Amino acid sequence: MTDAGRGATAQGVWEFDPRGAVDPRARDRLISDIGDSGARDVLVLAHGWNNDPAVAGEFDARFFALIREAAPGGRMAQVGVRWPAMRFLDESAPHVPEEQRRAALDALPALDAATARALVNAFPASGDVVHELCDLLARRPAGGLALDDFGTLLRRLVELRLTDARAEFASDAEDDLLPQHDPVMLFDDTAGVCGEFASALDEAREAVEATHHRPERTEQHSEEEAADVSHHGTHAESAVMGPRAPDAPSPRLEQGGPVQTAGGFGAERFATGHDELWRGAHELLRQVAGHTFRRRAGVVGTYGLAPVLALLARSVPGVRIHLVGHGFGARLVAYALRSQAEGSRTVASMVLLQPALSHFAFADHMPHQMRGGGALAGCVERLAGPLVCCYSHNDLELGLMHPLATRMIGDSASLSGIDRKWGALGHDGAQAAASFTAVGLDEVLSRGMGDRQCLNVDVSAVVREGDPPAGAHNDVFHRDLARLVVEVAGIGRED
Repeated sequence: MTDAGRGATAQGVWEFDPRGAVDPRARDRLISDIGDSGARDVLVLAHGWNNDPAVAGEFDARFFALIREAAPGGRMAQVGVRWPAMRFLDESAPHVPEEQRRAALDALPALDAATARALVNAFPASGDVVHELCDLLARRPAGGLALDDFGTLLRRLVELRLTDARAEFASDAEDDLLPQHDPVMLFDDTAGVCGEFASALDEAREAVEATHHRPERTEQHSEEEAADVSHHGTHAESAVMGPRAPDAPSPRLEQGGPVQTAGGFGAERFATGHDELWRGAHELLRQVAGHTFRRRAGVVGTYGLAPVLALLARSVPGVRIHLVGHGFGARLVAYALRSQAEGSRTVASMVLLQPALSHFAFADHMPHQMRGGGALAGCVERLAGPLVCCYSHNDLELGLMHPLATRMIGDSASLSGIDRKWGALGHDGAQAAASFTAVGLDEVLSRGMGDRQCLNVDVSAVVREGDPPAGAHNDVFHRDLARLVVEVAGIGRED
């Protein structure tokens, strides 16, 4: 499809199943359209809001509209990635109709009809299990046995054999020393886990209220070093380990020591009321589903999107491919880059918005392991241009819930705390990765990338609005973020 008013463009979607399979006719048709359009740049956008075609399409439409506004003369094609993932509709998200969110909030801790339907679609082989989980949330029986049943159903929903190739995508560590990749929340006492998440929900609400009153962390520097101090951390520190928030969203994230089954989450039985436990159960279901979507994103990126990108590059010589991912979709596009042939330079740039990845994913060496780096270490060698990770300390989905949900059995936070060991890329940027430089959003927009290839960009100033439990995770429809993507990709800029 060509739009003469905005330059040559093609638009469409590639739709993948849980194992990365795509309709070859639809794939080839869009590639042909891109070639016929004369597009110079192809922007590929992936996210986790694939509840239904309307919700997914609205996300794409809003973001691509901002891109076109930022680069009105750019000759670009726009491709959306569809894959089996969804988000719960009680989360604040600008692209979700208010009446849908209100229905989801009114139903809590049960699932509203639209969220339940999306969950069934995301787990097509486990429809009966999803219906039983929804029934328990709706009835909320008294007594611990019902919660035990809830935990058993959750394990049935996501369990894989260790020999299943999909299991290796649960971790963002290249050389994980433990064979078990499922988080402790699936194995510990379910009532204890639900109580933990119920308390975390209260802390998320307090964190949102405190967002606009949080003091900046400052350090004493000479005038020459003053430019290295950011609003939410110090760039001098980030050169060693990476940026960090001025304070953890929850005191529980500062806990150290080993994580054990029948310990960790459930070491203490919570004196939590019946209603609060089921409120925590709803959050536990969200996080367990998210565990599957993180794992699935790696599978679809590796076996689905990666070969399609290679085919696009071969079929349309000279086209520049730019990857943009949000949340779970950021993991998908990152693993698609990871799976390109070494030295191929198929992908021209990649921007990760609030990525649901470990903040050690790009680490040259895992600080808490004897050997091995992050699963995405070395990805830069497969990239022709810049790699930018955008993070916000206002993202509670990644700053609070992600560390609690991804803790592994038998692992240890040592003395550093849960948020340092299991923290997320979208909350405090890439850690222990020497190739990354930490900067603010204003600096990139005013000065450009310069000769730097990998950046941690603090976008907390714009990605800041959102209710608990996700906080600002979905607050990504901003002109400045679109300008950042255009700047990084060089759209509209002749080389």
